[in-house]
Amino acid sequence: MKPLYEVNRGEDLIGSHIKQTYEHVNLWIPGRDTEIGLLVSDSSNQQTISIQVKYSQAYLPDLTNRASELLRQLRVCSWLAIDSEELLTSRADLWVLVLFGFEGRTYDCVILRPEELTARLRAIYNQRKVFRCYFWVTEKGRCWETHDLSRADRLRIGAGGFRHPQRDFTDRLNDWSPVAELNY
Repeated sequence: MKPLYEVNRGEDLIGSHIKQTYEHVNLWIPGRDTEIGLLVSDSSNQQTISIQVKYSQAYLPDLTNRASELLRQLRVCSWLAIDSEELLTSRADLWVLVLFGFEGRTYDCVILRPEELTARLRAIYNQRKVFRCYFWVTEKGRCWETHDLSRADRLRIGAGGFRHPQRDFTDRLNDWSPVAELNY
């Protein structure tokens, strides 16, 4: 049978992570593109969670002076574009944003419901057709959306002194509790 749908890099990575970490769940891959990348069910297939996976591109921020000091404080600088209409109409239970570290050697995930992601991105960006998101993860495990921040704010992120509730995604960083809580 010829495959109708190919798994992308992010879906492959997240599917592998789920199978290795949560042995009590079943993992399903759609036979065609349904805007649901993965389906996870409990062992009896009674409870399910649908997941949309978006993966980022890593980049090195342009900060010229003091950049090397800041970069030592960061493990991820990544960007991705999220279509607001796709997010608004998403039927997935969860969106997983795969944030690749420098040179793609490491990754972190921001995991949240599409309604929450929509609300948080609208609070940051106001109304836009496409959200061009820039996520940074610090070595201390803090996650920030950094698009349009000043140089001073970016340096505060590295130093651990930045505060902004809408831009702070730390509470959703690598939070796999919806998958872990699927009953056996």
